Amino acid sequence: MAKGLDLRRRIKSIKGIRSVTKAMEMVSASKMRKAQDQVLKVKSYSEKALEILASISEKVPNYPHYLLKKSDGKKYLVLLITSNKGLCGSLNSNAIRKTIEFIGGKDGEYTFVTLGKKGRDALFRLGHKVEADFSDVADNPSLLDISPVTKYLLEAYKKGNYDRVYIVYTHFLSILKQKPVVKRVVPLGKDITNFLKDVYTNKKDAEAGAEVDYEYVFEPTPSEVLDDILPRFVEMQIYQSVLEGSASEHSSRMVAMKNATEAAGELIDLLTLTYNKLRQSSITQEIAEIVGGVEALKN
Repeated sequence: MAKGLDLRRRIKSIKGIRSVTKAMEMVSASKMRKAQDQVLKVKSYSEKALEILASISEKVPNYPHYLLKKSDGKKYLVLLITSNKGLCGSLNSNAIRKTIEFIGGKDGEYTFVTLGKKGRDALFRLGHKVEADFSDVADNPSLLDISPVTKYLLEAYKKGNYDRVYIVYTHFLSILKQKPVVKRVVPLGKDITNFLKDVYTNKKDAEAGAEVDYEYVFEPTPSEVLDDILPRFVEMQIYQSVLEGSASEHSSRMVAMKNATEAAGELIDLLTLTYNKLRQSSITQEIAEIVGGVEALKN
């Protein structure tokens, strides 16, 4: 019965693992719902803000604000958003792969800022320069939690250290679907509108919004209005990206843990069936031996 004991130990061990994965699935589902609510609250405002920004930047192309200033330089700062923990499927590997594809297809000097230990560690392994890391940001961050990240990116750009700033993050489409995307944060310009067309759920609305010719009246002056709202709009884009990354992480982990729980259940059923067959065979053999012994005594 040594094999039977081994099977019982395995079944007990897998049941323990199934309990853990089921608990993680439930925790991730709860966190995902909270993160999804945050994304939905910010998303409509953030997308409309992007649309307005793109239109304003076209209306006042010569306005000397540092967030609108174009440059032909090739020094790029990239914010890579990943998770701190694993067990979330291919979420992090897809974001890292998207980053490598992006820098591989665009000549220039790249420096990275990371938000998430998985991305930071991967970039270190690949030999890339990580200038700053903000992996200690909370799971479901507030706008205040993200402020240090925004401040760092905008100050580095304002000083002229970099010509463009990009974000690589996982865009949240639904519980079952997320995709890694690259978004240019600054300078603001027409390719922001193109990005809108790629990520909007309703592409017809995005194209309509991007093509409407708006007439703006600035009070008190365009410079005072833009000086105040441009950094705020950029901060909202960064915040939305972080929230979508968080919602994507919890969704991926929930699905991964659900699949693991189901796989554990199937394996338990298979091992239980094997154990029962082995036990039945052992009992049948014992009965046969007893019957054989009785017959031998009779003779």
